[in-house]
Amino acid sequence: MNKNTKKLKRIHSRNDAKQSPLKRQFRNENEKRRRDLFSKLIANLEDLLSIKKICSSNDQTNKFDKASILRQTVQYLQKHHHYLTNDEKVELSNKRSTSSKRNNFLDFSWKPSSDI
Repeated sequence: MNKNTKKLKRIHSRNDAKQSPLKRQFRNENEKRRRDLFSKLIANLEDLLSIKKICSSNDQTNKFDKASILRQTVQYLQKHHHYLTNDEKVELSNKRSTSSKRNNFLDFSWKPSSDI
């Protein structure tokens, strides 16, 4: 390295030292807001899924942690996705059978010929 780059590094490090307490405070505040938002969203998931907390009055270890809530959310979504896809398949097959039945009952003689 030459002398100019060393000098520039020293100048930048001095400026960073002056700004770092403000930057650090800003980053810390942003990180706290992000963590708070994440905690609120996890609590919302817990409420939506009606996950029951099992804890005694003295022991808080039975409480669900965030990973457990996310795991149960994934299981819930997988189960309901499975039900939805099965329902859609049944509904689609019902529509096909009813449309074929409908075609048997409908009279299409009123339609113009396809030669036109």
